[in-house]
Amino acid sequence: MQSLACVPLVLLAVLMAPHAMRGTASGNKVAFVGGTMKTFSRDMQGHLILDDKQLLFSARKGAPLRIPYHNIRSLEFGRKVGRMPEAAIVPGAAALDRKKHFLTIRFVNASGENEGVVLEIAQDIFRSILPVLQTRTGKQVVELVDQPKLAFATRPPKPKPVPKPEAPQQIAVRFTSTPAGADVLINGEFWGSTPTVALTRLPAGTHTVVVRKSGYSPWQQTVTLAPGDERTIMAELALKPYDPTQPRISGN
Repeated sequence: MQSLACVPLVLLAVLMAPHAMRGTASGNKVAFVGGTMKTFSRDMQGHLILDDKQLLFSARKGAPLRIPYHNIRSLEFGRKVGRMPEAAIVPGAAALDRKKHFLTIRFVNASGENEGVVLEIAQDIFRSILPVLQTRTGKQVVELVDQPKLAFATRPPKPKPVPKPEAPQQIAVRFTSTPAGADVLINGEFWGSTPTVALTRLPAGTHTVVVRKSGYSPWQQTVTLAPGDERTIMAELALKPYDPTQPRISGN
């Protein structure tokens, strides 16, 4: 009779054992550092519990903070605080102990508002829960690494000098004509009278040259110039044929 009376108690203990073990294994000591919620104070001690469906921060005072895994937006871990919503109250970098590690959790609440919490957690404890945390949230934990100071051996290399563009080669062209004293027009613009000095302002390319003088038929030619050209262009002008319809001016 006594053994039968003990059966219900033994059976109850067996059924409760997994839940007790789960709560003990996932109840890791942490401390509240800051966040958007005002129910916790700085350095308040508590436990971080990874339940089947939610992350739970249970402090010594007040109601626990429950965050469903599907509401978590990002996880960051390191010796500094990660990104937080504007409404969050967190200590500045100068106020943090650089030897400690912090877990920054960004999430949305039941109303769809952005929230965040920062918990101080020992590095070895965090490493032990990292696989479970990433699996249940579906988020990769971003590790916050401080930028190392540059040593003398790792000075940034001096920038390479930018090569100066080579100056374009000048073009020198002179125009002469028979007879001399004729006007030279290049692309419709007057450039002087023959014989001209060496013209060095002409760009490379194709140009239309017209040489004209009163009483002579205009001379026209298309000239193609290349960088570095030095040329003399000679224009032989022909007298205009006699036109009896044109008035003639004669002296007394």
